[in-house]
Amino acid sequence: MDNRNRGMGMPAIPGMGGPQQIRLDLATMPDGCCVKCDNKEFISTANIKMISPLQSPTGQWAHGVAQWWACTRCGYKFDPNEWIEKTKKEEKETLGNAKIADSPIGDTGR
Repeated sequence: MDNRNRGMGMPAIPGMGGPQQIRLDLATMPDGCCVKCDNKEFISTANIKMISPLQSPTGQWAHGVAQWWACTRCGYKFDPNEWIEKTKKEEKETLGNAKIADSPIGDTGR
């Protein structure tokens, strides 16, 4: 019996050799696009945030990095949730107001 998971309080499951590999074909997935100008190209950018000693776990001044994506055409900050909502709205209009599930994956058939 496989005892790899015993230390985490999980029972060993015969025949389970570890995490499954999921293969995704990125060519079949939609590209993220800017909700302002429909551009599909983004650059990775970041803001450096100063953390005061009152908020820092060490009690010292520190810094943190907030990474995000900016549209290369208009500079708008990409928000995946905003893009999902826009995509669902466009699908709803395309399908003549057919029911679209709240999940970004689509209708589960329930």
